[in-house]
Amino acid sequence: MASLLAPSEKDVLSLADTDGSRGHTTLDEKADSKAPVRRWTSKPSKHRLVGFLPTAVVLIITLGFVVLILGFLLRMQYVPVQGGRGFSAAVKHGSFVLDEEEWSDDTSSGGHLRVLILSALASHLISDTSSILMTLVAYRVGAQWLRVSREGDGTGIAQNPTPLQYGLLVRLMGSSSISAIGAGCAYAASPRARPQLPRLFKQALAMSISVWVLARFVGLADLWLHTTSRSISILRPIPDSSQAYMLAAQFNETICPAMRGGLQDDDVLISSPYPCLSEFEDFVMMDDSMSNTGFSVMANESSTDWRVITLADAADLAILVPGPAIDTLYTTYTASTFAVRATCTSLNSLCIRDESGMTTNCSQAGYPRLPYSAGEDSVSFYNATVHLDAAQNGWSLVNSTLSSPEFATTLWLPVLWQYLTEQLAADLIVTARTKPKDVVMAALNQHLARLTLGAASGYFEPAKATDVNSLVPTLLGQYPIGPVLALITLLCLYALLALLVFLSSWWTTDESIISPHDESSCTPFMQEKSMLALTRTWLTNPLALVGAAFPGEDGQDDVRSVAKKPCDMVYDGNDTDMRLAIGLTNEGFGIRKRATGQKVVGVEGPTMLGTGMCDVTRKFLEKTPEDATDLPYDDFMARKRLIEHVLDYDEKRTEGKPRGDSASWEWTPILYVYEIAKGSTKRQEDVGHVVFVDPTLTRFLMVNLYGPRKQSQLIANARVAEPPQSLLLKQPVV
Repeated sequence: MASLLAPSEKDVLSLADTDGSRGHTTLDEKADSKAPVRRWTSKPSKHRLVGFLPTAVVLIITLGFVVLILGFLLRMQYVPVQGGRGFSAAVKHGSFVLDEEEWSDDTSSGGHLRVLILSALASHLISDTSSILMTLVAYRVGAQWLRVSREGDGTGIAQNPTPLQYGLLVRLMGSSSISAIGAGCAYAASPRARPQLPRLFKQALAMSISVWVLARFVGLADLWLHTTSRSISILRPIPDSSQAYMLAAQFNETICPAMRGGLQDDDVLISSPYPCLSEFEDFVMMDDSMSNTGFSVMANESSTDWRVITLADAADLAILVPGPAIDTLYTTYTASTFAVRATCTSLNSLCIRDESGMTTNCSQAGYPRLPYSAGEDSVSFYNATVHLDAAQNGWSLVNSTLSSPEFATTLWLPVLWQYLTEQLAADLIVTARTKPKDVVMAALNQHLARLTLGAASGYFEPAKATDVNSLVPTLLGQYPIGPVLALITLLCLYALLALLVFLSSWWTTDESIISPHDESSCTPFMQEKSMLALTRTWLTNPLALVGAAFPGEDGQDDVRSVAKKPCDMVYDGNDTDMRLAIGLTNEGFGIRKRATGQKVVGVEGPTMLGTGMCDVTRKFLEKTPEDATDLPYDDFMARKRLIEHVLDYDEKRTEGKPRGDSASWEWTPILYVYEIAKGSTKRQEDVGHVVFVDPTLTRFLMVNLYGPRKQSQLIANARVAEPPQSLLLKQPVV
């Protein structure tokens, strides 16, 4: 016959102080009869460098890319285009111009915008490091949560999150996505429809927004840099000494010996030769090859070795340069040559004209009998040095000196022989008839100088040039200063944010959890655990909550709750008892066990909260004794029969409602090994066996089982005035 005993207040408090694990209290079920009971405890831990590794990762990524980008920008600058080296030169130019050349062969090349590669990589990695940075924030939030959880006053309680606030925190800390931030902001923006926001929730939401905004701004800066950067093509001079470039001009000294002796003056043979470039060099014009060359150059024929051009920035100085037959398109060099400048003045303005416009007197000009039009010309000959910059497609005068009188006399001979008169008249006739006087005089200066030098071009031969460079087509990268500075600044701000979060929590006081299983060798999890690290896991990883919602009931659930790795916190089960299905059932929508159909998580009806958090029914109804490694076979079967007996009563009371509907149970088993009173358990026989609780959590039913065929001793809670019908067992329970 069942007997009822009222436990003392100490006994009731002892039961209430259990650790919440399913079926366990403070007794190590594997201990022998003489082993003392070990408890879950904690002790103050030494100050830790909390979050050092995540901080180091964020700083290495952000500041590492700052160093890489700045180093590449400063090292690879192309000074000729940028206008100098260094940061200030790039600011003045408005952009960084980099030589990012990749050579492929001697005639072609290609390049890559490597800064854009670094920028894109930095943007992607910053987006990925948002979760790492939120781990740092989780340490800070976790420290605050642990602190307010220990405070017993009303103010401290209000600083703890509600279940919904905790769920939003997990989303914020775990992903920091726009949807999580949006949900958090929407919740925070409706103060009348929610409880008070704890400070840790506000800080977590603010930090999530800051991290997300900074990461997006880094992406926008990267996009800005990509849309404004470009490649520019230039002709890059490369020193070329592989061949002798005959691009300069020198006087052909060989024409002098050929004309010495054998020349006749008035049919008299001159036997005494004159030195070259003497005052008697009019005989030079007797060589047809030299005069033919002059005519070809004056006519700008494409087959000639020389041509004459005029430099506008050198007062219309005419210079002799290689002709069209010589390819200088991809070459720069400095060369010696010859030049001519003509200065002509119109004398018509000094003459007196009659009524019909005819010139009648030019005495003021010094020529009383001047023809209808006249001008005064001055022609100067120079030894010059010029430079060709083919990249800019232009010639420039390096220096010039007046030629000697003897040399000038020789070059002047074609003019005296009227070799260029017809060509000069043909070039100027249209201009002289249609343009103003100043335009006509400018054209006269240019054409006279060009034709004079062209007529004498037969006297010259090619010579070696200096500073010869081959021009190679090259791609340069041009990066505007604005987006570059924006990207670098944002990366530094991101690193600063990580450093500030780290410094605000790096010396946080922590506690170490000491498990009662720490001396056991049956599990690899046992060591001192950081309470702050576990709190961070509960804030960032939903696996911790999954492990609590789906207990294994194999005696290791409490061990898994302090596992170091999140995956080790969850019982993975086997193919027969832990496969989950989802869908709509009679209890609403939710997840159910595929094997039994029992609903474990859903929208409505019974959930794993309340009494369900400690319900051990499934351990004894869905598992075999072999699965329950924490109980001997006989003890497991005795508890199984007891629980089945109580459930049979509940099923009859509810008129056949299935056992899976736990909402209708009058008594729910929550413990299967427990300590009746603190410190009372000295031997294995001293432990309590089964505890049931009613749905209101106000009544407890304690049951001890003795002997294979003895009647059970039933111990009811002191608040139960008389035994409920469920306690009047008609048969002994074994």
